[in-house]
Amino acid sequence: MTLPDHLILNFHIKFREEAKLQKHLYSSFRGAFGHALKQVSCLYLTGECRNCIQKKECDYNYIFETPVSEDTDFYQAGEYASHPYVLVPPLADLNSFSITLFGRGVSKWKTVVRAVQRMGPLGIGSSREKFRLCSVISSETEIWNADTPGYFDIPAKSPYNLLEYGPEIKVSFFSPAQIRVNKKFIREPAFHDILRLIIRRLKSINYWHIDEAAQFEAAPYLEKAKPVKTLRSNTRWLTIPRYSNRQETKMKVKAMVGSMDYKGDFSRFSELLAFAQVAHIGKKTAFGFGKILIE
Repeated sequence: MTLPDHLILNFHIKFREEAKLQKHLYSSFRGAFGHALKQVSCLYLTGECRNCIQKKECDYNYIFETPVSEDTDFYQAGEYASHPYVLVPPLADLNSFSITLFGRGVSKWKTVVRAVQRMGPLGIGSSREKFRLCSVISSETEIWNADTPGYFDIPAKSPYNLLEYGPEIKVSFFSPAQIRVNKKFIREPAFHDILRLIIRRLKSINYWHIDEAAQFEAAPYLEKAKPVKTLRSNTRWLTIPRYSNRQETKMKVKAMVGSMDYKGDFSRFSELLAFAQVAHIGKKTAFGFGKILIE
């Protein structure tokens, strides 16, 4: 099994004291990141990306509008391939958020830092609340500081936290998750449903963002997951308002939050569970959805 290299960038920011931000920042933060990323990457800001002669070399196109190859035989739902990043907006602490890069995306970390610098003056949400980027931390090492010009060091790639689990685990959804099974969103996933999503996400990131990525056979893992039983469900639906700049309309997104407890043999799933806690699961992971903690 090949786990993709990844790099977690923790951004420490400062909003003005009277800043008024909506409760759920998933859509607004991702939208602001996209606008800023395009401004620091694009040579032709007024043109269409799909017709641009530079799109194969463009960091914005690769990171934010990750193209699907015309000659691919890998199934990919939607217009874009899996993105090489996960953005987790401010949750409990409004003065910090993170972006995790995967595979070839790790090499784009300076572009991402420049984009976050640009996000500050552009502002967040409908009221365009501005912030100042103070510092960037990776693996407990400061790699950028507003008071010191330039970058300190090339950050080391972040490690996966491989753990051995006992006969019972709790999967906590720290951000809303959209888990779809048989074309329906569900609120109480079985463990094998979660494992199927983890494997699909791993295969997708490996295929699109690692050169000659080794694939693996999913069937033995899914078969091993079938006997795992659900012990408790403590989940609920959450409806999150968002505005789509692409569609120019307000919409509501339905997702689950809470936790699930399972009982079984988890000895074979250590790498997959470690990966899931970094890469998230389900739909809208680029917004920050599907962040889980397993204990």
